[in-house]
Amino acid sequence: MWGRFSEEVRNRLAERVLKKRRELGWTQAVLSQRTGIAVTHICHIEHGAANPSLELLVILASTLGTTVGALVDE
Repeated sequence: MWGRFSEEVRNRLAERVLKKRRELGWTQAVLSQRTGIAVTHICHIEHGAANPSLELLVILASTLGTTVGALVDE
């Protein structure tokens, strides 16, 4: 599962990361500062154009106060 994500999984991840970030009232720049992930990469994730590594998913989930499963599972 942690190789290349299907378009469906990338889109689900994109929607959920964006939703969680907005719920926290954060910009992409704030999320970038808190995670150490480049703003451009966060932008790609939120547009379903990136295949983040498991390590990045764990960092994102932890920072957003959720789990990896909640970000990618149906």
